[in-house]
Amino acid sequence: MKHATVLSPVSRDTTIRMNNDSTPCPASGHGASLAQWLRPGSLLVYLRMLRLPKDVFVDGRCYGYWRILDPTCASALKQLVADSGWRFFRMEPIVDVSAFGKDEPSALANALRKATRTVENENLNGLEIVRVQGGKRFSLHTARILAVAGHIQKAQHYEPAGRNSAFKPVERQLVVKGRNLQ
Repeated sequence: MKHATVLSPVSRDTTIRMNNDSTPCPASGHGASLAQWLRPGSLLVYLRMLRLPKDVFVDGRCYGYWRILDPTCASALKQLVADSGWRFFRMEPIVDVSAFGKDEPSALANALRKATRTVENENLNGLEIVRVQGGKRFSLHTARILAVAGHIQKAQHYEPAGRNSAFKPVERQLVVKGRNLQ
């Protein structure tokens, strides 16, 4: 069984391991706030649409049917997927969503909900965080998430699952305001 243990600054020991059933997690996960998990390099994977090889398992902070992996765990998962003969496709255009909330956590949760819904509607199973911004406008808090949609699948060439998608795979590096996304 392929298994990777990586150190996480949030939980101190996060293991990429079994939790590939399509059951949403009832717990809020590992005791850290959403803002601590959503930072550049974090990866969200949608377990309902992700059928990984039987020897690759995912564990991270639960967000409905999604799992949020910190940047270190995301790199480990990408390496395990590649070692299993699968591929992570980055898609374009960039997902750029904003939302309001009564406080910072609710604004961030609303923005994340918009971003994940965008990816789900296009039958994709990954979302890599590029930038998270917060602010306050009048008496409401705002949050903006900039992310790259992704898709993990067994084929070496992208095969869309279903209807035409607005997202297309990117073979070159993406650049967002001077920052390469590799």
